Amino acid sequence: MDPADLLGAALAAASGRQLTRALTVLTRASEGRDDVARAARGVLDRHLPALVQRAVGGVGNDDEFPQALSLAVTLIQPGTGAVAAMDSLPATTGPLAGLVTQVLLIATLALEKTAAGGGDELLAERARAHGSLATLFTEDGQRQWAVAAGQRAVEIHRLLVGRDGDEQVEGLATALNNLSVSLHETGQIEESLKASEEATALFRRLIETERETYLPSLASALANLSVSLAEAGRDDEALIAAEEAAGAMRALADAGTSGGRADLAWVLHNLSVRLAAHGRHAEALRAWEPSGGRPKR
Repeated sequence: MDPADLLGAALAAASGRQLTRALTVLTRASEGRDDVARAARGVLDRHLPALVQRAVGGVGNDDEFPQALSLAVTLIQPGTGAVAAMDSLPATTGPLAGLVTQVLLIATLALEKTAAGGGDELLAERARAHGSLATLFTEDGQRQWAVAAGQRAVEIHRLLVGRDGDEQVEGLATALNNLSVSLHETGQIEESLKASEEATALFRRLIETERETYLPSLASALANLSVSLAEAGRDDEALIAAEEAAGAMRALADAGTSGGRADLAWVLHNLSVRLAAHGRHAEALRAWEPSGGRPKR
């Protein structure tokens, strides 16, 4: 059995503490320049998606396994495996934040290297990688990095829209909406407003054909737009946007198709702030009620 097959079989058969040890051995073996080192790097590249799935699943794993896998990914930088592993990454990172960040960073670098070679078949994956990185950077408080990743995501989504047309508009609208938040958090109010206005306009287009699907996204975009408008001193327009966002979320809640309690709470909070800024304090208090002050059904 050649070194690659031997190392791969060891990883596949190991569990618990043995898996962590096998991964540590694999990482150390990869540091050389001989055939064994090359085999070790290739094994991690091939097995990374499965290893990430095991880290996310958590069942039967040693507590140190995610950290060991993150170190292996950092040192070996398995580009092909990282791209393939993106589908296995969790929506919420928690204790896996370090591993998820490393996989996304390496996947992004690998995808950008492919693009530099003239390939555009992985545009969607590139956009997703940058968007996910922007979210992680935001959660970690690295706001400037979040802006940079978000801007790159928007840039690539524009390429997708230019290539594929309207079927890619949702991705661009979402990327712009997320970027508007990152820009606002770094004090770039004018740029945030521009991104928010474009996101809102795109979501308005989308609800013309799929209203219930995209109305929660439009409400979120309108709420973000309201914040940016207020920061720009356009208080009357900010209130109009906040009222429209709240109206959309209430309609969805009444129909049993709300975009989620967190979204509804954020939109109503924003409306309350905007009403209070206009001196309408009683209405601001009532805005917190999901039915807008009406008796609950």
